[in-house]
Amino acid sequence: MQDNIAVRSESEQLVHTESLQRRVVELQDFADRIEADAAKAIALAEELAVSKKITDEALRQVKSSEWRTKAVLDAVVDGILSISADATIESVNASSIRMLGASESELLGSNFENFVTDFEGQSVKSVLLGSESGEFENTDSVTLFCNARPVGRAPFPAELILAKLTIAGQTKFTCVLRDITERKNAEFAIQKLALYDQLTGLANRHEFQQNLDTAINMASRHDVTAVLMLLDLDKFKEINDTFGHPVGDELLVSVARILEASVRKSDTVARIGGDEFAIILNNIVDPLRVRQVAERIVDSVSQPMVVDGSLISTGISIGISIFPRDAKDAKELIRLCDKALYEAKRRGRGNYQYYDEVMDSSARAEQVLENDLRLALVRDELELYFQPQLATLGGHTVGAEALVRWHHPTRGLLLPGDFVPLAEKNGLISEIGKQVLQKGCQAVRAWRDTGIEALTVAVNVSPCQFLNDRFMDSISSALEDSGINPRWLEIEITENALIEDPEQVRDKLEKIRSLGVSVAIDDFGTGYASLAYLRNFPVQKLKIDRTFVKRITTSIADRAIAEAIVNLGRSLNIDTVAEGVETLQQADVIRQIHCSAMQGYYFSHPLPQEKFEQWLRKQ
Repeated sequence: MQDNIAVRSESEQLVHTESLQRRVVELQDFADRIEADAAKAIALAEELAVSKKITDEALRQVKSSEWRTKAVLDAVVDGILSISADATIESVNASSIRMLGASESELLGSNFENFVTDFEGQSVKSVLLGSESGEFENTDSVTLFCNARPVGRAPFPAELILAKLTIAGQTKFTCVLRDITERKNAEFAIQKLALYDQLTGLANRHEFQQNLDTAINMASRHDVTAVLMLLDLDKFKEINDTFGHPVGDELLVSVARILEASVRKSDTVARIGGDEFAIILNNIVDPLRVRQVAERIVDSVSQPMVVDGSLISTGISIGISIFPRDAKDAKELIRLCDKALYEAKRRGRGNYQYYDEVMDSSARAEQVLENDLRLALVRDELELYFQPQLATLGGHTVGAEALVRWHHPTRGLLLPGDFVPLAEKNGLISEIGKQVLQKGCQAVRAWRDTGIEALTVAVNVSPCQFLNDRFMDSISSALEDSGINPRWLEIEITENALIEDPEQVRDKLEKIRSLGVSVAIDDFGTGYASLAYLRNFPVQKLKIDRTFVKRITTSIADRAIAEAIVNLGRSLNIDTVAEGVETLQQADVIRQIHCSAMQGYYFSHPLPQEKFEQWLRKQ
């Protein structure tokens, strides 16, 4: 039994040992697994630590990049915004905040349309929606113009650049908002320089031409009238010479304001030359309005004006032409209006004239006469007639006035009044005057050669010819070619010529006297020359105008004026000649007041050179 017990105990012990051995193996295996898992955990922990470090660095760099990007965007002068497809503002830079006058919180989530207007006739949303239907086709961005409406400030012109982006399948827009106020101001300044007169601010010639074309086109479409006025200041040159160019400029500005106040805003007032203006009246239905405007301008400009402390009196002449009554295009309308202006000046200035066909006929006739006059100078068709001047004591001939005549091939003999004004207008007067000087001096030479005692020949000189730079050359040439003594030549200038340019006149008169040629003042008593001119200018003779001589026997005043001129001349040692003596009674009075000499129809009409020589021999 004991042996059985011993055998059983040994067997159980063996089983228990084996069980323990298996447990040890299991525990050892578990311990190995635990050790392996710990190593993995440590490796994982180390890997996590490295990953966290990399992630932290990446986050730091992202935050730094975002900060730098924001700093760059905030430094940009233009406003930069991002908006969604429904125009909701999602981000802004500092310039956007400044330009739109709202805080960042007020802008974010707001509708961009609250801050822009006049979006080229469209809403912001319509432009954004249009991006799906081709608005951005073949381009990354579009540029549009609008008015930005900042909070609490006045709107300003802006340029808007929209760039379309697609992010995660959603459409977004980046907007660049640019203030273009300075650009618009510069464009306006450039346009003003190109289209407007710098002195007066009125439209210039270029803008006037464009507006006239537009007015004519509008009048044609709507079957109404367009009216053109050309205006020219009277006596502007004299005002400039007397008061100086600054005063002249101020006068032009004052006149410009008068013209602007006389018309509607829809009309055009332009300065097209020195003292030349133009007005375009649009859409005229009532012809009376044109007359009212013209009369208002003439009356207003004729009123004395104080300019820079000086009292200025001027006037204005106006020519008027009407579309489509007078012309069918702008060029012809201007041409006809210019003729009407010339007619207004011819009638004494300070008035207005409508164009009519008679003016055009007159202009064509004038052009024909001008062409004929040019040919006459080449063909030597001008001839001198001579009217004798007789001494009041003794009655002998002391001189002759040379008067030009034109033997026109078809119109016959023309007097100076028929062509001299035209010659002064077109610049031919200097050539005519040159030929008269030549013929006058040659006549004196011929008289000497035929034994006739030399006489003084008086040659009339117009102010235009007298002030010409080559006038002195004409005198010298005439004297040299004829070989006569200069004392037999006398130059006659009108009284008004003395005030054209006193310094230049004095200089020229002194040069004439230095040649030995004498100077006479024609039509004395009818002009505006100061008596001081007689003291300062080298003048040898005064010619009493025929208007005083005509009534010298019936008017106490005219006789007194004539006698005063004679006495004035005597006190200054200046001879006097009475013009236009037609009766014995007039001649007797001229002798009684002791005038030096006289001429007129009572003694002789102007005679051709050959007949004048016969008259001299008979005398």
